[in-house]
Amino acid sequence: MTNASNNTSTVAYFNAHTEGLGYLDNLVHVTPKPGQDFEAFWSASFCILEGNPQKPEKLFVSLTVPSDKALDELLPFVADINSETTKVFVGLRLA
Repeated sequence: MTNASNNTSTVAYFNAHTEGLGYLDNLVHVTPKPGQDFEAFWSASFCILEGNPQKPEKLFVSLTVPSDKALDELLPFVADINSETTKVFVGLRLA
């Protein structure tokens, strides 16, 4: 038996959270090409280091930069982040 007043449902989402140390690379502004339907955003690659510090395992993730506050911290270093000769070691909280 259903009741219209009982049909309200709460939507729950899966969301992974992690904190890590690693290398940030390839900070780019992604813009839509003609005919694509999405808003421009900033993207980066992050190499998370896990395990023994003497020989850590590497986990590579692509991420979007979600906030202007984060961009304010990153954009002054965009040349270093995108440099092939400079390694940018950071701590990140991902969600």
